[in-house]
Amino acid sequence: MSTLVKIRRVVLALPLLPLSLCAEGLPQPLSLAQALTLAPDTPAQALIAAKQAQAAAKLEQSQAALSTRLDLELTGRWVKATSDDPVYDGNSDHRAALTLSKPIYNRSLQQQRKAAAQQQQAAQLTQYEESAQIKLDIMQAYFQVLLADLSYQVNTEAIAIAYIRLDRAQTRQKLGQRSDLEVAELAHKYELIRQQQREAENEQRLSRERLALLLNYPGEPPADVLEPELTYLHQALPPLEQVIKHALKHNQQIQALQAELAAQHALIKSAKASSYPRLDASLSWLAWENQYGARDDARADLRLNVPLYTGGRRDSAVAAARAKQQQLQAELSQAQLQIREQVLSLWFKISAAQKQQAQFDSALDWRDLYLDNSRARYDLELQSDLGNALVEQTRVSLETERWRYQLALDWQQLAILLAQHTLPLQLEKAS
Repeated sequence: MSTLVKIRRVVLALPLLPLSLCAEGLPQPLSLAQALTLAPDTPAQALIAAKQAQAAAKLEQSQAALSTRLDLELTGRWVKATSDDPVYDGNSDHRAALTLSKPIYNRSLQQQRKAAAQQQQAAQLTQYEESAQIKLDIMQAYFQVLLADLSYQVNTEAIAIAYIRLDRAQTRQKLGQRSDLEVAELAHKYELIRQQQREAENEQRLSRERLALLLNYPGEPPADVLEPELTYLHQALPPLEQVIKHALKHNQQIQALQAELAAQHALIKSAKASSYPRLDASLSWLAWENQYGARDDARADLRLNVPLYTGGRRDSAVAAARAKQQQLQAELSQAQLQIREQVLSLWFKISAAQKQQAQFDSALDWRDLYLDNSRARYDLELQSDLGNALVEQTRVSLETERWRYQLALDWQQLAILLAQHTLPLQLEKAS
């Protein structure tokens, strides 16, 4: 094993030693699958769950308004009789009433219940999309850690080579074989690479801290992350029109807006129905402290309420609901255009990236041959650029991985737009 390779392996391990002492909470080593399973424990997911709970509570509230209710009413009353009545004794006139009531017909409340159910559906659809976006953010942060490690490796190899060249040049300078200008130039290049390496080391730490924050493990960055198996990168792209059609039909944002629009339509009907007659029924059992006159022990009521004049309340409520409906319709139209544009962009981006596979394959082949040739020349003690070959090998790996990770993120983003829970994509066949 060459001295340069030994230097590279030792230096690469140094910046991660403190991190391993901090990362006690996260699995070690951390895989992408494990990171994604930690997403439900994040504050962002807790916020989504809270929104869903609010929608469910609103639905329960609207359902309760139309359900049967049972009330116990206790009334304490002190009275003074206006005349002597032998039947009435004393000043106490307390009462207890047990009443069972049920709305029989209330069109406004029925429409409100329908609107609440549709709003809950919209909240559930939004919850899926937001959860998928959180996982996409975690994937991106995870890939940034891997890329930061590779970038640090490139700079570490480059600084090792720069140091060896500067050291040799300084030795030859003392023998009069190198000029001061040449040595100064090499020293300047060495300092530039050192600065790049410090920046790469900072990015290593910062990328891990970002990932830990997303996973709700602040201050506990992962020391070691595993390379993920991205088996879906080269799946065949479905036809563009089929992808767009599927997105416009199944996209969660569009479906949520459609549910909100249906809910607003129900609320318009509810506002109109506020002037409709309402019919309620109730059955009461009563107990009196003093029985006199025509007091009832039981009572059955059937009440019909017909609003005759609302003072403009109905019309203003309808106008407000219609204005909101127009806003939602505009948001839906805008969302459909945005989804179409995003699908178009991602489809062509993925298509172009997949065609780069041959380019990266040839670069990897050339890198391996270049390294083998340089190593052979080094072993034969001929003039060799082994250091350049090692740096170039790692740099090509960095570019290859950056391409792979970006392609993985593009696929995942397209899957979100298509409301796909897993990859590869599963679309309905074109009719």
